[in-house]
Amino acid sequence: MRIVILPLLAGLLTSSALCAPPPAMTDLPYAQAIKQNAEQDDKLLIVKFTAEWCVPCKRMDRTVWSDAKVIEYLQEHGITVIAVDIDAQPDIATEHKVTSIPTMVAFRDGDRADQIVGSVNSPELLAWVGHVLDGRTHAEMVQRQMNDRSDMNMRQRLDLAKELVDAGRLDEATEEYTWLWEHMLEHETSLYGVRISFMINDMKNLAQRHKPALETFTGLRDALTEEMKNGDRSRENQIDWLVLNIRLLKDDQTVAEWVDHIQDRDDGIDTMREMGSLMQDWLLDHKRWAMAGQVLRSAETINSRARQFRSMLADEQRYDGMDENSAARLKARSDQREIEKFARIHAAYLPADRQDDAWLIYDAMLEDFDPDSVRVAMCRAAADADVVTPRHKEIAGSLDEWTHRATRRAVLGE
Repeated sequence: MRIVILPLLAGLLTSSALCAPPPAMTDLPYAQAIKQNAEQDDKLLIVKFTAEWCVPCKRMDRTVWSDAKVIEYLQEHGITVIAVDIDAQPDIATEHKVTSIPTMVAFRDGDRADQIVGSVNSPELLAWVGHVLDGRTHAEMVQRQMNDRSDMNMRQRLDLAKELVDAGRLDEATEEYTWLWEHMLEHETSLYGVRISFMINDMKNLAQRHKPALETFTGLRDALTEEMKNGDRSRENQIDWLVLNIRLLKDDQTVAEWVDHIQDRDDGIDTMREMGSLMQDWLLDHKRWAMAGQVLRSAETINSRARQFRSMLADEQRYDGMDENSAARLKARSDQREIEKFARIHAAYLPADRQDDAWLIYDAMLEDFDPDSVRVAMCRAAADADVVTPRHKEIAGSLDEWTHRATRRAVLGE
């Protein structure tokens, strides 16, 4: 019998508990599904690892796992599909070494048969399932891609590098990422942003997992260091060098030595400003407030670009496929991160004697975000940077003395 939940109790439950699985899935518990699969003769079980906050997972639920063709194929072949939330059942995710979601793991006769990592569309999912049914693995699919990689474009080779990692072929993945780092822009210059963001993050994850990759990628940095010492200090080389040090190797000491070396040069501040947000974020992260304040662009420019970016990435697109409560929680977290980011920028302007920029950022944030959250963040950042002004004291004094006691104490000394 279905239990009717009172509205008050329903509001206390998580949204994931209230959401029915998409049509292609069943709500069987993991242990029961594995036991059932072990008792079946040569049938497949697919376990999709997911999380409430995973936007690609939600999108797959709405598209792939609700696709009539996918549902028909799964039913025709007697394939069971369940979902495991990695936050609710972390032990299962750890057992299967799930490091990225969505991840789909296939079982046959209760034993792990294969897996595929990342968001895929319906044809890609069915192609993978078909290979598993035929007794072939994802690794074999990757090998065929390796054999044909000379005909691939750069995006396909990026996908191949990820597939090599997922298949556990880490030496080959290292080789592929190294080639892409050195040559992909010769073929597709439009991938510049992808190279120093998404790709470098994938390289970092590989380096953390595979020591030879760390050694190889460190070698890329060292080679650039030599080029720069020998006179090639082009903007491209300097940005690549910083990206490798900051985003991949996390070598803060080397970056700090470089900053200390150039800061007193006539062109030092301009050079750091040319490195864009990469250098600005590093200076802010390491609380080099006055220098960050000199390097930062004008508050008008920063605020204009931020608003343009937010308008391009509307909430409907960012949280597509998510239930209302989950989307609201994720939006609140995103807003808070942005508020804290701009609070640090506000604090950095002050020791650089850029008062107008500091308060222009503050006023703009009051318009765009929850005013109370902005006031608290700005006061905390000013206290952290030791740049509290009479206006900060006035703002802190207006905050609720119980809810924001710590902030008031930091600014007012209460």
